Amino acid sequence: MQSEWARMLEKCEANFGDAPRRLPMSDRIDYLKIRLMWLVLMNGNKLNIQHRRAFRALRKGIVVWGHIVQANRLLFETSEINCPANVVYSLEDRHKVTPEYLEQLAHQLFSLKGKRRSDPQEAKFSANLANERTPAYGWPVPKSLSPDVRCRMSSTFFLRKFLPGQRLCGSLLPIVVNPEKPLIVVPLPGRYWPDELLNHWVM
Repeated sequence: MQSEWARMLEKCEANFGDAPRRLPMSDRIDYLKIRLMWLVLMNGNKLNIQHRRAFRALRKGIVVWGHIVQANRLLFETSEINCPANVVYSLEDRHKVTPEYLEQLAHQLFSLKGKRRSDPQEAKFSANLANERTPAYGWPVPKSLSPDVRCRMSSTFFLRKFLPGQRLCGSLLPIVVNPEKPLIVVPLPGRYWPDELLNHWVM
């Protein structure tokens, strides 16, 4: 039997439509503004890759569940500041992974933060999460944490105007992943969320 979460994700996919998508020009302008702002204020920052390719990800990407691993605390508060975050998801096994699995994996990944690890891949994630300034794009989650389900972690950027309530009300949300390298991730704008997911989010 299909779960409630699977049905909600299918509705997100149906509402968003098939790629390549024709999206409102206003969305393109919003992402262009962010791109130009970061180019001026943060020239050389590796997150600029995210801003250059975000709109392309929305046009060509695949809708999957994502779970927050780490996010700027301001995203959970009412504010006008847009912020980055790291999310874990599955692209290759997106029909196999569950929200519960992603939640558990997100906690495991966050627990690595700043800790010495003998496993080279775990050490890589530990350093990245502790640094908080270097983005990750489509990093495969260590098999020591997810041996049977292929998952990845990516950095993303939240534009509040596209978030229901203009803040993070939870840690699980639909995201759009461009399957082309470097696997840019963009949160699915709230206008494409089904009513039951919106209700769950604000609760």
